[in-house]
Amino acid sequence: MRLEEVELSEDKSFWLITLGFDIPKKPPKSRLEDLIPTSLASTPVLYEREYKLFKVNSETGEVEAMKIRQV
Repeated sequence: MRLEEVELSEDKSFWLITLGFDIPKKPPKSRLEDLIPTSLASTPVLYEREYKLFKVNSETGEVEAMKIRQV
């Protein structure tokens, strides 16, 4: 997980904090992999980046909202 961005809203009442993290995704298996024993097959793990945006009250520090950020 990585801190990607921190912004203060224009009215200074909220911090908008974006965290990014990698989600492992396995590629589809090839037909050749079905013939190779699992111990010999080395399927690389691919990652997909996702971001979550948190809206934090600047006075109380409480998280008021969280959503998945579309890039």
